Amino acid sequence: MMIMTDQQRYDQIGYASNGAFDTPNLDRLADRGVIFENAYSTSTVCVPARCSLLTGILHHRLPTQDQGPFGFLALREGFWTVPRYLRSAGYRTALIGKMHFYPIRANHGFDHMRTCEHLTERAGYGPADIDDYHIWLMRNGRADWRGTHMFGPGQDEEAAEYKQHGRVRPFHYEARYHPTNWVAEETVKFLYEHRTEEPFFLITSFRHPHTPYDPPEPYASMFPPEDVDLPPEGRSVNESLPEPFRSALLRPPPHKEDHVRRIIASIKALVKQVDDAVGEILKRVNLDNTYVFFTSDHGDYSGHRGLLNKSPWYPFEDLSRVPFFCVGPNVLRGLRVKELVQNYDFAMTCLDLAGLPIPAPVFDAPSLCGFFDGQAGNTERVVYCATTPILGCSMIRRGKLKYMRASGDGTEILFDLATDPLESCSVANDPRYSEPLEDFRVLLHQCMSREIPNLPRDM
Repeated sequence: MMIMTDQQRYDQIGYASNGAFDTPNLDRLADRGVIFENAYSTSTVCVPARCSLLTGILHHRLPTQDQGPFGFLALREGFWTVPRYLRSAGYRTALIGKMHFYPIRANHGFDHMRTCEHLTERAGYGPADIDDYHIWLMRNGRADWRGTHMFGPGQDEEAAEYKQHGRVRPFHYEARYHPTNWVAEETVKFLYEHRTEEPFFLITSFRHPHTPYDPPEPYASMFPPEDVDLPPEGRSVNESLPEPFRSALLRPPPHKEDHVRRIIASIKALVKQVDDAVGEILKRVNLDNTYVFFTSDHGDYSGHRGLLNKSPWYPFEDLSRVPFFCVGPNVLRGLRVKELVQNYDFAMTCLDLAGLPIPAPVFDAPSLCGFFDGQAGNTERVVYCATTPILGCSMIRRGKLKYMRASGDGTEILFDLATDPLESCSVANDPRYSEPLEDFRVLLHQCMSREIPNLPRDM
């Protein structure tokens, strides 16, 4: 079982935030298993990251749809996925929440789907291509408010005020109608109905703390903005970077402090709501015979580097690192792993746990089962992020060194995270780093040269 959020930084969870985020249910769950402290997503945006989670393959090596708003990113129907393979092995497969398929109900191997997106007709989705959550809303007499605007006909003035105040606004219906609560209730319903010996594979995917920043009450009032601590580093951390990074990071006008505080307070509220929802879900999960993973698809600037949200999509630690842990019957309690891993390792780990063969040369992700009994892992692991060219910059990390290369003009950055954890000063021109710099160039070329694998649907 995978529980995931959308756009949650690696440090926006209690155990990694020195208490800044209130997540007692997730903290208790994580304490029962292994926490991967240096986990990376494969992408800084939603769709590619989610494609990799389902396949164990970097996004640039996957076939995509030929049409639609995400045709250049969305996984092509019919390609191999973990749920498709597990279903062929006798598992009941389910997806509840957000996954950014195109079309919304694309067949990627799930027997049971209850979708909850945040997409609008303006993004290319027609009025008939609407998710289950919004259908449910309308059946309960609430307006379809897909998108970040959250306003219906005749509410232009409210919509303008919402945008003026940075897209922060308490949820405008009762809390039971909030998408986080809907996803939790649908998950509990599935778990209640699935009381057989048949094994299951379930992804529960919350669409927050991604925008819109719309926590319902009582969460909206739990974290006063004036009590929020702002990130210690601001826009100045970008000033020594080479072009085009410097200009892209400094292009957005500075945000007012009160606006940043309101955003962070809302993110805290949304994360707290997700944590409570997870607590309700766990009441229906037997942790003695069920493996539970938790992660997010990518991170968020949240005021760091003087930025909000996830643009520009450069794979700094803010966007590329994510929370990631696993709990299960054969996982030792209280493990903390410092070795580099990636959350799409979840794919091959699931197959390993199910006892299914893994054709290792085909996939990019390894299994993490070797960590579960406390043994040392791969200290030389190389991790990759944002290899999809359209994202503007690819990233590789090995050890304490992190390499980034712009897709356009090929500008390179090399950070030594041991001495520069804020990623403020590139050492790419330092002769002492010439050998690892060349190694990274070779690694990136090898990675980008790998072709789309030819996999049967059920293998």
